[in-house]
Amino acid sequence: MTTARILWVMLWMFLPASLWAGSELSGHPAKVELVSEVTSVQPGSTFQTALHFRIQPHWHIYWKNPGDSGIPPAITWTLPEGVTAGEFAWPTPERIEVPPLVNYGYSNEAYLMMPITVPSTWKVGTALPLKAKVSWLVCKEICIPGKAEVTLEVTVGEKHSFEPNLHKAFEATRQKLPGANSPYPVKLSVNDTKVIFRVEHAFPSLSRAVFFPAEAGKFENASDQEWLVDTHEARLTLTRDTQIPSKLDQVKGVLVFFTDKNKSGEAYWVDVSADDKPQAASPKNSEVTTMNAVHPVLWQMIAFAFLGGLILNLMPCVLPILSIKILGFVEQAGKSKDHLRQHGWAFFFGVMVSFWTLAGALLILRAGGEKLGWGFQLQSPLFLLALITLLFFMAMSFLGVFEVGESLGGVGGKLASKSGYAGSFFSGVLATIVATPCTAPFMGSAVGFALTEPPTSAILIFTSLGMGMAFPYLALSYAPQLLRFLPRPGRWMETLKQFMAFPLFATVIWLIWVFGFQTGMDGVLRVLMGLLFFAVAAWLYGRNKHSTGNKHRLAYGAAVLALISGGYLGVAGAKQAAPCTLGRNSATDGMQWEPYSAARLKELHDKGTPVFLDFTAAWCVSCQVNEKVVFSSEEVRNQFKALGIVGMKADWTNGDSAITDILASFGRSGVPFYLLYGKDPKAQPKQLPEVLSPGIVLDAIKSL
Repeated sequence: MTTARILWVMLWMFLPASLWAGSELSGHPAKVELVSEVTSVQPGSTFQTALHFRIQPHWHIYWKNPGDSGIPPAITWTLPEGVTAGEFAWPTPERIEVPPLVNYGYSNEAYLMMPITVPSTWKVGTALPLKAKVSWLVCKEICIPGKAEVTLEVTVGEKHSFEPNLHKAFEATRQKLPGANSPYPVKLSVNDTKVIFRVEHAFPSLSRAVFFPAEAGKFENASDQEWLVDTHEARLTLTRDTQIPSKLDQVKGVLVFFTDKNKSGEAYWVDVSADDKPQAASPKNSEVTTMNAVHPVLWQMIAFAFLGGLILNLMPCVLPILSIKILGFVEQAGKSKDHLRQHGWAFFFGVMVSFWTLAGALLILRAGGEKLGWGFQLQSPLFLLALITLLFFMAMSFLGVFEVGESLGGVGGKLASKSGYAGSFFSGVLATIVATPCTAPFMGSAVGFALTEPPTSAILIFTSLGMGMAFPYLALSYAPQLLRFLPRPGRWMETLKQFMAFPLFATVIWLIWVFGFQTGMDGVLRVLMGLLFFAVAAWLYGRNKHSTGNKHRLAYGAAVLALISGGYLGVAGAKQAAPCTLGRNSATDGMQWEPYSAARLKELHDKGTPVFLDFTAAWCVSCQVNEKVVFSSEEVRNQFKALGIVGMKADWTNGDSAITDILASFGRSGVPFYLLYGKDPKAQPKQLPEVLSPGIVLDAIKSL
């Protein structure tokens, strides 16, 4: 985790850090309500309210310092004039190990108390309405954000009136708040790598201690906390976060002491300054208690992301961009080694900046409460319209309808410079954009893991994914001997350039088909009319590029008018609200599909009915290829029919929070994804790979 923090600082210039908040989900593993200790309150007095969290088993929410990941609950009040609210009173947290991370938080149930002060001018007998917005994050193997609006009303009376049951809960919570003064004198020693709490007169009273730092970024939370005792004092040693050097002369947090008689521990708030004589924690004849070890899960996911990025180059989603890559190779054949390498690095950084931007947008939107996953931007008709327009103009340029730039490296339009490096950079950007509709083997689990992690780990994984995707192109730029197999530049290059327009037109057709699933036929008609006007504008521009005088001005004015008209029609089409669904009966593959429903899936699974759940989207080329290859197989269809397997499609084309939730529950954030539920209601479903074949599906069915 320390190396991750270094890389996060290096990437800071590309992406600001962000924290998560979430949205309220049906069946959410953590529920919250606003409660009060009193039913009536005196004017001019203060009373206690609390956020009462009820958390399902094995899930947890977070303390004020969440540790290696997570975000603490937050509240925004809407209070009557003159009424004020105080800060959370944080109970002593638990140390929650989620290898390779250690978090600080609460499980099962938690009360976060907050004082409310009522002005003395408030009239007796009136109601005091309280309202607030709450956001939180609850985690297990995955994390689910949540948000809710909570309300509460108490009466302003002549005296306080306590609610008996809640009063007991508030009293129990007060017992969990850290005390202000430790009965054991504590001193602090600091060296380059360790922080040592020296607890005097602790032996033999104390059996161990645990420290919860109030400030993030100063300790390696996942490292061992060592408790060593001798006849004079005890020492609790923690490991510093030394990767980001900082002066550490004062430490704040909660120190919990345990005795054999007190299993729950006694917690005290400490704010201690370091002394002038750092000491090593190595007394003789010591008893040592260690806590947790680090497991390389994050680094495995980083490796999976790199492999997934490599394989992503072979997925159908990236095929539309191959025309640009081929043209780049053709143009650069015969150039100097330095020239090739510079183009390779330009493409590499185009990919990397795009991945960082996508990751940043995803994290920021999630912080605003959106439930998103990999390929989320293609769920937006406006984004699809922009991509359709871009590829359409590029195809028109390839055909020579108009020219932008003097070299093939300039296909990025005015983004290209004289040497074409901006064109290579832009090719990397476009390659990333068209790659996002699909996931590749290894990539799905890595991206799913990234989207449940804090920004530091998420950016590391997205960086590795981008490096994997860009690596083959960069490697080829360092192996120019492979380009010798290409013919020498000549007139044939112009023919090749024109031919490469047709794969781009094919991509435009596919994107319009996806657009139709989101906007209906009216939307498709408008975007096609918009493309017609764009074609007229491109023709007018190209035909009159070298004209002068009134003819030039008239042609350019008409071209601008055509562009505006095309843009208006396209945007109007994108705003149509007539989405279709892929979860209907399919007439092309002969399979009967039901649309995904959590209730229907549970009903079938409880009855022992096998279910094949297909997570798909119209914009996912790999999804469509898998389905055509697999379900066109008569043997597969016969096996489904013979075993009574129900086909169910979770269509993510337009985004669906229920589908996002179930994907997240399996650690996934994108499509394609496939689950096969067997006849045993207690058994977990079998996960199938991203790339399917009839044999893979038949083997999975046989394993049932």
